[in-house]
Amino acid sequence: MPLALVPLWLLREIFRHDFILLIFNIPAYAVRYIGAMKGYELVLIIWKRFSWVNEQIYAGASIVGVMVIGGMTKELITVNTPISIGSGDAAASIQEILDGIMPGMLSLGVMGIYYWLLKKKVNVIVMIVGTALFGILCAWLGILAC
Repeated sequence: MPLALVPLWLLREIFRHDFILLIFNIPAYAVRYIGAMKGYELVLIIWKRFSWVNEQIYAGASIVGVMVIGGMTKELITVNTPISIGSGDAAASIQEILDGIMPGMLSLGVMGIYYWLLKKKVNVIVMIVGTALFGILCAWLGILAC
């Protein structure tokens, strides 16, 4: 539709609304941009002044992270052994003895072995396949239980 055929009152309404949008949006975007830049500069200044606090926060966060990983190790890696020492009613399960000393000791040992293998740069696929084969072999021999 050619612009000449549009009624004049409609053109005035369209441009009036667009002009109002421009009057609002141009300053709003300018304030956002300037505010973001100034905020970034101020955060850098504060970050440099309080760097000792950041080091303490990092130390605390790393301690919490190690605790979470330890808890995940205990819950996600389960190793049970049905082997018992002794015979009859006096037989003591190795699993109960180790859990009495430290719950999840076998799981922690397995995690330590994985950590050692990763430090030796062993391929992760080899570790996964080796774990599966070792688990099947030990279950077949009666060393590990579900």
